[in-house]
Amino acid sequence: MVNDKFGHTVGDVYLRLIAARFRAQLRSTDTLARIGGDEFLVMTPHAEHFDPAEVLLRRLHSCFDEPFLIENECIEGSASFGLARYPEDGITVEELQRSVDHAMYAVKRNAAAALAS
Repeated sequence: MVNDKFGHTVGDVYLRLIAARFRAQLRSTDTLARIGGDEFLVMTPHAEHFDPAEVLLRRLHSCFDEPFLIENECIEGSASFGLARYPEDGITVEELQRSVDHAMYAVKRNAAAALAS
């Protein structure tokens, strides 16, 4: 939607700013990757002393609390997040990706249903 409204140059800057905000919420042991379009993947190693995944999701979601100012345009963003756990939700990359997609689209459906009511 950002590309359609503001153009691809602003859209590219927007994605870079989102990535920078995401990176600021991650630890040095976490991995952030843009896997296409406006989709990002975060991988975190499991360790008992690290924040639970739900806490990380809240931190990533907070990256959209403040609008993005790009070329004198104020862009208010949002995101939907999915969560998959290894090995509970899959063993292969494909299984984990599928689980994340299902979880993310469930969040989107619930948000759409909440807006409709």
